[in-house]
Amino acid sequence: MRNILNRKYILTILLMLPMVANSGSVVGSKHDLSNSNFYGAFAGSSTQVCVFCHTPHSSNSGLADAGGANAPIWNRRLTNLSAFTLYDSSVGTPSSISLACLSCHDGASGMGRVSAVGPVDAHNVINASGTGLAGDSGNGGETPNCAACHPFARPSGGTTYPSTTWQIGADLTDDHPISINYAASFAHNPDEFLSQPANGLKLFNGLIECATCHNVHDNDNGLFLRTSNMGSGVCKSCHIK
Repeated sequence: MRNILNRKYILTILLMLPMVANSGSVVGSKHDLSNSNFYGAFAGSSTQVCVFCHTPHSSNSGLADAGGANAPIWNRRLTNLSAFTLYDSSVGTPSSISLACLSCHDGASGMGRVSAVGPVDAHNVINASGTGLAGDSGNGGETPNCAACHPFARPSGGTTYPSTTWQIGADLTDDHPISINYAASFAHNPDEFLSQPANGLKLFNGLIECATCHNVHDNDNGLFLRTSNMGSGVCKSCHIK
């Protein structure tokens, strides 16, 4: 009897493994631009998932912090780093972690606004590798699921302009500050900040970045947030209000 129960227990665990594997995964999320993603299949799009952001070889080594930290084997370009205007007229450009996000989420090149990402770079990766990928003018490229960025594009008809909800643009003066030192903010206003971020929010070299609040590989909390925003949970993970 015990052996039968043990076998049933093992079988239950094995059946649950696929669900565990996909929980908190980029696979099937809005960051999955392959042909089996959140948006539904698009004929001719790539079967790859990671390649739209990462490459094991020939990555963009130009996205580096002053401290020398590089964006993680990044497979995308930023055409014009000087295009960014930071919150509160801060000087300089965002750090590498945030630049990696902005290499897609700048997303303004087709809308007639100032952009750090050129039209070619918006659609092409640096190193195209794997099944279903095609080069473009010798620079490498990918065949993404077009509907991920263009929800009304071919083949369904309608406008080819992308959805604007994910487009942050190069003007960051109306967004939460990034690439700023958290300890300095706490020292300046100790009654308004926790001494360290809570609830899984992360600092990068002591700086607040896009990835402080967002985990691009895990959408369990919605909007790729690191913690639930119920009751302003994300805000209260840093701010005392």
